[in-house]
Amino acid sequence: MKKILTPCEALKQPDGDYLVGLYWRHLPISEKCRNVKNNGNAGKLCSLRYTSMRCKKNSVSEEEFLYSHFLSVLDAAQDVTGSEYRNLHIEKVDGMNILFAIAEFENGMAAEFELNECLPDTMSDICFVKGNYSDGHVTNQPVVGYFNEEGLICADDDELQTLIAENGVYPAAAGPFGWMKLRFEIKADRGLIPAGKQNIEKLAELIRRNLEK
Repeated sequence: MKKILTPCEALKQPDGDYLVGLYWRHLPISEKCRNVKNNGNAGKLCSLRYTSMRCKKNSVSEEEFLYSHFLSVLDAAQDVTGSEYRNLHIEKVDGMNILFAIAEFENGMAAEFELNECLPDTMSDICFVKGNYSDGHVTNQPVVGYFNEEGLICADDDELQTLIAENGVYPAAAGPFGWMKLRFEIKADRGLIPAGKQNIEKLAELIRRNLEK
């Protein structure tokens, strides 16, 4: 398998024979939103909402938060809509990995993004995607409550882990972020991920331009 770089790492490298870890587009619910949009089972896709929340112990640097994590979510939304960004507005808390953003695409669709890495360390990571269509919704967000446990609970007197099993072949992944990374690695091992920078330079410039406003 080719070497996997974070988008932040790849932005500092010339284009080459490596893979960029754009993990969010491989989250099953994001893939489901794209497939439903393409087959028209719920009518026309109108808007998307991405919610990503992590506890403080899993936080990264501000640079990685913006140009790896947020960039990967932007890439996933673009993959679902199949359109280029027209406008993006970002509201970020100074000195903290917390942001809200809203975007408009060339085809008239819209997307909202809520990301933070400031949850208490006792909480589990959260990844929600919601697709709003003219005839319904597609989401992994529960109607009531904050969690939608998709797999296994492993607990002892010292800790509790939320594990997600892709199948019986691969080891269970640690929560939704570990799951999307595992799915990316499986596809990479099968040669299904194209090499090179893809569209990350364009997305990084979109982020920089909006933060400077």
